[in-house]
Amino acid sequence: MSNKKGEKPCEITGTLDAILPPMKCQGLILHHHEVLIKMAQRAIDRNENALAVILAHAASEVFTERAFKLIFSFKQIDYIYDNVLDPVWEYNNLKSKKARDLYKVTTGDDITKDKMFWSKFRNHVDRRNRIAHRGETATCAEAQESCQTVKELIEHIDAVLEMVKPTDWGNRTCSKPSH
Repeated sequence: MSNKKGEKPCEITGTLDAILPPMKCQGLILHHHEVLIKMAQRAIDRNENALAVILAHAASEVFTERAFKLIFSFKQIDYIYDNVLDPVWEYNNLKSKKARDLYKVTTGDDITKDKMFWSKFRNHVDRRNRIAHRGETATCAEAQESCQTVKELIEHIDAVLEMVKPTDWGNRTCSKPSH
């Protein structure tokens, strides 16, 4: 290792026989969607409401992708996800009919059944699209509603994932079918 251009590397000597104290760690490990929701809430605190709506929506998309990945893994068809769905962006937003239909057929859950929730989710997606594509803004109340709606979506889908998860999931060995 050298400090300046043209100098010869210096030799580092020593031992690693030191007794190191045990590591002390404290805190939470968050999924990407949880980090995005926290960032959205902080954006609201800074009165960056449009950004909060976009971050909340990003959380819903990241979570939806994760949910589909898990669903396909539960059914032991993750190779289909990897080769068909993963490259296609339209399956990360449940406002898309294709995504909703796939979600319903793989989970048995009709996400639109709760009309009040579904209306709030559609309003959130429309708000996000107006912000992202037309440069519109959002009020603090709208940003809070978007964050809350996305949290409800995540909680609902998380509960569905728990119901459709096979009891032996996580204890299986995976093998791809031969073609």
